[in-house]
Formats: sequence, structure tokens, C-alpha cells
Amino acid sequence: MAKVVWDRKTDIKNARNPIPFTPKPSKENFKPPARIETDFQRLLNHDVPHVNWTFELIHNWYYVNTQTAESLQRLTVYERRKMYDGGCRIIRVHTEETDPETGKVTTHNTYYALAENGSYEETTDYEPEYIRGQQTSIDWKSKIGNSDMSTNFKTDYTHKIEKGDYAIREDGMLYMLNWNITLHANNQATQSVECNGIVDITREFPDETDEKGMLIAEGGRKPVAAGIPISHAEYAGRPDYSGASGQAGMHPDHLITVYCQWNPTTRKIRLDDQFILGDFTYKIMNISLAEVMVDKDNGILTLNAKRVAGGSVDGNE
Repeated sequence: MAKVVWDRKTDIKNARNPIPFTPKPSKENFKPPARIETDFQRLLNHDVPHVNWTFELIHNWYYVNTQTAESLQRLTVYERRKMYDGGCRIIRVHTEETDPETGKVTTHNTYYALAENGSYEETTDYEPEYIRGQQTSIDWKSKIGNSDMSTNFKTDYTHKIEKGDYAIREDGMLYMLNWNITLHANNQATQSVECNGIVDITREFPDETDEKGMLIAEGGRKPVAAGIPISHAEYAGRPDYSGASGQAGMHPDHLITVYCQWNPTTRKIRLDDQFILGDFTYKIMNISLAEVMVDKDNGILTLNAKRVAGGSVDGNE
């Protein structure tokens, strides 16, 4: 097609006018390109540096519990039944072998199906869910909290993704899909935020006894949601202030906002539960289900936590 050349002012006087509406279709029997979906899949499968990656998709962080052969043997039936109650159905035993001559490390995973009564047996039915995804930066106009840790995320339709899913990138980076999933003609689009902490959310429990009064488990502070990946940031709203004891002035309540996956384990989190982040202990002051789907099957749990007294100044030990 020849390049258009404007010779006179009269040629461009209507150049920016909108095209008039016509009720007639532009073309009969219009169809979208037949390869619109496969073209995107081919793009994903290309090794585009820093953009296209392979991810392990995790719908429930506790569905697969990773153990070593030794730690699995140490688990009691009671502990395995508690794992089942928390949503665990697969135990993955991870082993590593090092070649003495080459020094090459070979990894191997064995999977066991966990039953409700705490028993387990080896299974070949489970396969980790891997997807190809495309990550691109978001050009925010301003930074609020840890918004700079978020990226645009797109994948094809080979696997269904949901808000709240964790995605472990092939280089080991851990992300959480934190945006409602938008379905396009050839891709599923969302956003992913880099997880910047893994915490044990704990609660003070009394001694547990059976119907005969025999001690089953000792009380004390125990995990409610162990090893859950989170994204946290300083609270961006207006913090509460209270009088500083013994000195003039006011001090903030040291609130942070914490996001984690909503699943059968994290839904048991309650007010006043605690977790350690860095070298500080935080108490959960508020729980919001605003980003949990209406059917309560998936989503993101939002927690507001307040720093309790104590802890070192640097918070990095």
C-alpha cells in the first residue's frame, strides 16, 4: 500500500473527524483468526528472557506437604490426621543425591496419598501442575505499600488459574495471583505479587484430652497456619494513635497489612493469633474477607496486624 502524502491543507481538514456510524456490518460472516489461541501458546513456549517463565501452580498451599524421609517417619498418626484436616492430601518426600565424582546433585520426589485416618501409601496419580506464564512490569504512577512488587501475569487456557493461587517461578521466586482473573480470547490475565515473607501463624492452645481424660497433646503456642507465604506492607491508611506512656507526644500502633491465600487452613485464623516477622512479633487485630470469592472456594485473606512490645531495633536477625 502506497504511503499517503498530504499535499494541501484541504486534504487534512477532516482527518481527525470521527468515522460516521453505519448500521451495515463491515464484512459478512466475520470470524476471529483461527490461530488466535495457538499463536499465543506458541509465544509462551518461546524462551523470551525475563518475560516468559515456567511456574508451578498451587491452588492450596497445604494440599502437598513436603517432608524428608526422616521427618516423615517422625510424624505421629495424630500429626498426620491434623495435616489432613488442614487440607493436605499428598505428602511429597524430597531426596537429593550427589555424585561423588562430578558433584552433580540429582533430586527425586516420591508422592504418598494421605488418608483421613493418618495412614499413607505411595501413589503415582499425583502430578504437579505446571504452566507457562508471561510476566511484564506495571508502570504505576505512584507507589503505595509494596505495589512495586506486582507484575502483569498472563497464561493460556491449558490450566485454570484463580485469584489467590501461588505460582513458583522456575528461578525459585514465589508469587501470589492477587487480581481477579480476566478471560480474554486467547489468555487468562491477572496480576502477581512477589511474596516477601513466610510465617507461622500461631495460637495458645490448652491441653487436649480424650473422652477418658487421657492427655493426647500438650497445650502451648502452636501453629494454626504453618509456613504460609505472605505479602506484607506497612499499613497505608491512618493508624490509630495513643498517648506515649511517661513521655510527651504520640506514637503509632505499628500496623502492617498482610495478604495470604484463602484455603481450608488459613480460614481457621482468628483475631489475636500471632506470627513472627523478622525479629518482631505481631498480633492479628483485624481480618477481612473482602478479597475472598463469594463461594468461599478461593481468594485472598487480608490481615491487619499490630507489633507487640519487644523485639530488636533492626528486625533482621
